[in-house]
Amino acid sequence: KSISDVLPKIDDIKKIISEKKTKIDSIEKDITELNHLKKELSVAEANLIHKIDQNNRLNDEIKRMESQVEQLKKELENKKLEDFENLKSQIDKKESEIEEADSSYSKNIRLISSLEANIKNCNDTIKKMQSLEVCPVCEQKVTESHRHSINERENKKYNELTEQIKNYRDEEEKLKNIKLNLKKEIDQMMKEQSHLNVLKMKFDNLSEKTNSRDDKIKLKESVKKEVGILNAKKQELNHKIPKYADVEEKYKIFRKEL
Repeated sequence: KSISDVLPKIDDIKKIISEKKTKIDSIEKDITELNHLKKELSVAEANLIHKIDQNNRLNDEIKRMESQVEQLKKELENKKLEDFENLKSQIDKKESEIEEADSSYSKNIRLISSLEANIKNCNDTIKKMQSLEVCPVCEQKVTESHRHSINERENKKYNELTEQIKNYRDEEEKLKNIKLNLKKEIDQMMKEQSHLNVLKMKFDNLSEKTNSRDDKIKLKESVKKEVGILNAKKQELNHKIPKYADVEEKYKIFRKEL
C-alpha cells in the first residue's frame, strides 16, 4: 500500500484517540465530581450522626433539668425571701438589747459592791462606838446619848443601804432573765436565718437551673434546624450520586480501548 492510502487511516485513528481522550477527560471530571459528592455525603452523614446524638443528649438534659426545676418549685412553693432582711434586722436589734442589758447588769454589780462597802463602814462605825470612850475629834467623853444617836443614824443608813441592795439584786435578777430570754430569741432567729440561707441558695439554684434549661432548649432548636439542613443536604447528594453510578466502569473501558 502506498503512503497516500495509509495516511487517511492514521488520521482516522488519531481522531478516534482524540475523541476517546476527550471522553476520558470528561469521565475523569465526572469521577472527580463523584468523589467530591461522596466526600460531601460522608461529611454530611458524620455531622448528621453527631447532631442527632447531640439532640438526644439535649433531650435527656432538658428532661432532667425540668424535673429538678419542678422539684425546687414544689419545695419553694409559698416561700418568700422578704423575711431574710427583716430577720437580720431583728437579730441586730436583739443583740443591741443584750449589750444594753449587759451594760446595766455590770453597772448594778458595781453599785451593789459600793453599797456593800458602805454597809461595812456602818457596821464598823457601830462597833467602834460600842468601845469608844473619848471622841477622837472633840476629845470629849462619849456619852450614852451620843453613842445612841450615832448608832441610830448608822442603823438607819444600814437599813436604807440594805433596801437599795435588795432593789438592785431584784434588778440584777430581772436583767439575768432578760439576757437569758434574749439569747434564746436570738438562737431561734439564728436557726431561722440558717433555714432562710438554705432557702436563698435554693432560689438561686432554681434561677440558675431555669436559665440553663432555657439555654439548652434554645440550643436544641438550633440543633434541630441543623439536623433538618443536613438531612436535606444528604437527600440532595443521594439524588446526585446515582447519576455517576457507571462512570468508573466507563472509565475502565475507555482506558482499555486506548
